[in-house]
Amino acid sequence: MDIYLMAVQKGSNSTYQPAYQTTGTKLEGQLKAPTDILNPVFSFLPKLKETDTMADICRYNYCYIPALSRYYWIKDWVLQENFTTAYMTVDVLASWKTQLLANSCYVLRAASDYNGFIKDTKYPVTAGAPTVTGSVFQGTNYNPLNPAANSYGIYILGIINSRGSLSGCVEYYAMSYLTFMNFCQQLFTLSNIWGSQGADLADALKEAITDPFQYIVSVIWLPYDIYDFGARQYVTGTNTVYVGYNQFTTTGQAWSFTNSLLAVEFTNVVGLTIPRHPLDVSRGAYMDLEPFSRYWCSFYPFADMIELDSTLLQGKSTLYFLYTIDLRTGKGICNITTDFTGSDATDWRAVRPLRVIEAQVGVPIPIAAIHTALPQSLGQLTINAVTAAGSEFGGFKQIFKRLSSSMAKAMGNWMDIPEDAMQQVYENIGAEPITAQDTADVASSTLAMKSTAEITGSQGTISFFSRQVCAVWGAFYNPAPDDLARFGRPLCSSRVLNTLSGFVMCERPKNLLVNQATITELTEMANLLAEGIYIE
Repeated sequence: MDIYLMAVQKGSNSTYQPAYQTTGTKLEGQLKAPTDILNPVFSFLPKLKETDTMADICRYNYCYIPALSRYYWIKDWVLQENFTTAYMTVDVLASWKTQLLANSCYVLRAASDYNGFIKDTKYPVTAGAPTVTGSVFQGTNYNPLNPAANSYGIYILGIINSRGSLSGCVEYYAMSYLTFMNFCQQLFTLSNIWGSQGADLADALKEAITDPFQYIVSVIWLPYDIYDFGARQYVTGTNTVYVGYNQFTTTGQAWSFTNSLLAVEFTNVVGLTIPRHPLDVSRGAYMDLEPFSRYWCSFYPFADMIELDSTLLQGKSTLYFLYTIDLRTGKGICNITTDFTGSDATDWRAVRPLRVIEAQVGVPIPIAAIHTALPQSLGQLTINAVTAAGSEFGGFKQIFKRLSSSMAKAMGNWMDIPEDAMQQVYENIGAEPITAQDTADVASSTLAMKSTAEITGSQGTISFFSRQVCAVWGAFYNPAPDDLARFGRPLCSSRVLNTLSGFVMCERPKNLLVNQATITELTEMANLLAEGIYIE
């Protein structure tokens, strides 16, 4: 029987077929009986050559037997007298290569094709220090809510007034820093509010018994620029502010909200590039997952530092902070997400948010309120004034008469009493005009009473806005070096084996279709595929 002996270099789990016609040494061999086809024993008579030594014979480690249509490994050589005997075992991967590779199998690992999104747990994480990289909002102090980035912010004032359909309700105004400062100064200058209606009373008395700030129910500072609101047509420019029953012209422009009775929302979005593991291209996208990668983000006041689920970031390039703030209360809600819908700020909606966080974005500004412990009757107030003017009864009578005249005049104007009727009232009470000294005495008496300044609301802070960055960053740990050629990478998919090359490992490769192969050979092929073979 013809046998082609060869000296080859190949792995026991390789499908490589050497070209026996050109590289083999053809000899006549005698099959020893009894033997089997999978592990045959052949003798050569006499020696391979008369001049052959043991070293010459042992250099052959492989052969092909055309009559059996199989490749064999030579397990051992035995030399005895003139006989040279070869003990062989079949190489099933080379013998049935074509039919075997035509099978479709579920491939766990492969060198020529792999799925980079499948975590490769074969290699442990090293204990070296991680690489830390991040993406930071590119703006003033790296925070979109930093006050220095938007002209020191905007003040939202809720003011009770009596105009139109909003009578008795709260109307909201927006003011810049300078306009708000001027507004506060104007409130303390009461002549701007009272005008001619208070010509008969001293400003000192008005300051003692009237608190103009009682009509302001809220003041919220927000880290925005007024032009942000104007661009979205949320506000209308005005120089007239309505306070209680009065109105006055502001120094500097104010803005009135178009509909103060409805919740006014202001939505913004900030997108930051998600950093990636340095090895995610060469090793696979699974490197962006734990334990190789961990992610954090920060966006004050919504999040100081929170950790993100790396699996929800896989395959995503941008992390979005989609935040909405109620301009009346300053309360905000932030959706941290990788996707959102909508064409503009009016209909932006987060898709599958990673986190939803509520926070108080607006900073409450305290309002000063002057409270005076007034007497129970105007008579007592007048007596105090008389005490200041003199204790004589005559002084009391004169100042009372003059004060009564002023009161009668004020009541008459308020009740729209005809002038001739009012003249009769003056005559009956002996009306006399009140003097500057009288009002000064009354005002001094009132101011001498117990008056206290109280603060309504709490003082917030804006310092954190400029101290905390809006950022996303990751800490990346390196795995042990991999050996792609020897172990492949995860594929976990069905493949026809002849579409792959190099290392291939299959899961439960049963029911292989190989014609003429024995059950023993099929079992061995399945076992080799489960352990991993090399397609060459």
